[in-house]
Order: sequence, then structure tokens, then C-alpha cells
Amino acid sequence: MVSAMPSELDEANRLAWGSRDVKELFVAREGFTDQAEAHLMRHVATEARDQPLLDIGVGGGRTVSFLQAVSGDYVAIDYLEGLVKATRLRYPGVRVEHMDARDLSAFADSSFALVVFSCNGIDGVPHADRQTIFNEVRRVLRPGGRFAYSTHNLDYRARRLQLDIDGARIVRHPARALRNIARAPKMIRDYRRLLSLDVCGEGWATLATIGYGFAVAWHYVTLAEALRELRESGFTATDIFGLSRLITTIDASSVSADRLAAGVDTSRCLSHHLLAHTPA
Repeated sequence: MVSAMPSELDEANRLAWGSRDVKELFVAREGFTDQAEAHLMRHVATEARDQPLLDIGVGGGRTVSFLQAVSGDYVAIDYLEGLVKATRLRYPGVRVEHMDARDLSAFADSSFALVVFSCNGIDGVPHADRQTIFNEVRRVLRPGGRFAYSTHNLDYRARRLQLDIDGARIVRHPARALRNIARAPKMIRDYRRLLSLDVCGEGWATLATIGYGFAVAWHYVTLAEALRELRESGFTATDIFGLSRLITTIDASSVSADRLAAGVDTSRCLSHHLLAHTPA
């Protein structure tokens, strides 16, 4: 079962994010996803001012305006060619490349001062591939560099499982809503198929869900597991951002990291918003 996950999960998630409806949503997006992301991005903007910057999973270009204002030495990538083309049309002259975060070999070691992977983008790949991404990000970061990213919170999911229906979105986009209704039988079949690939480990899970009218599979981690992933790739101090502030900083490489993580209540946070540091 696990050996079949990469191709099936990739296929399902690429189908969803590459669809016309999702691309339209991504291109229309502006601003921050939530207050935690806003605090993280504003915090890191000062540290990365005018430094080389890599924006992974740029989608439809939501982050381009903010990050280009931070630094003109900016490059964005996405693993879906359709989204790369859409972002290039939206921002002519901005360097946007078709590239997978699991293979950043086009960039030399220590190329960037800041790498951003926002909107839980890292959660769209199978569990076994996550460490590859962390290793690649660590490789292309300079000493003293920063990795700003978000990842779904397993503790939040465990406490807050619910179906979120956005009525306002249906009113604004009735044609899209009708397409989702027409697609419902296939969506349900795909969702049931993905359920067979659900897998859980210590502090993490990959679970089927519904996103934007498609069956997708998301990865979830506890805070302790997020710190373990960072530790495995050589990251050290990690700033943890909550709904309204910087909650705390934990050294992921410390032997007490798990104990410290257990003392941080993130149950009200849909995602972990983290800023990981490389050794100076």
C-alpha cells in the first residue's frame, strides 16, 4: 500500500491543483492566508531585505507582490506548468520556473538567504518525500538562512474535524459551484479510493480529504514531528507563529525539543507557521 502512495497521491493532488477552477481561484488570490502567516512574513521581511529569495509553490502568484517588495533578487517555482504560465502572465518580467521542490538541482548550494513555501504546499507530497524537500531547501540556503513555511497541524485536525461550506463563495461563483455539483459523483469515488491510502505514523498522518471540489490527500504533523523533520535536515532554531503573535522559539536540534514542543498549545491553529534557521 505504501509503495503505491507516491504516484497515486501525486496524481490526485496534481489533478486538483491543475484544474481550471482551482487555477482561477489561485490567480484571484491576494494577501495572506491568515494572521499567523501575516506575522511570519512581516517578521522575515526585515531579515531578508534585498537578499536572494526563493518562493516555492507560487501557485497563481499570491505571494509575488509581497516578496518582490522584500527583494528584487527573487525567483518563484511551481511543479504545475499551468500555474507557472498563469503567474508569468499575471507578473510579466518576474522569474517563474517550472520545478519540483523535491529536486532543486538547478540551484547551487547556498544560493538563497530565504526560502518560502507557503499555504501548506509541502503537504501535497507523500510522507517519504518530505525529507527530500527539507534536505533540498537546507542545501540551497546560505549559512544563517531562513526557511518560512506552513504545514497542516495534526492536533487541530484531531479536535476540529468538520465540513466547511463557504456559502459566500457559492454566491460569488455560481457556475463554478454547479461544476462542483456535477463533479460530485467522481469526487466521491476518488475520495473513497484515496481513503485506502490513508497512513499514520508517530506524530504524522497522510489523509484523504476534499479540497476545492476534488479529492486530495494532505499531510499532517504535530509540532514535535515538525521539529524532528527540521532536525533531520540540519535546521536549528525554529520560530513558531500563532494566530496573533510569535509564540515561542525552539531549537529543533536540542535534546529537549520534544519536551518543549509538548508545552506549546497549538490546538487552535489549523497549520503550523514556522521559520526555521540554518546554522550561521
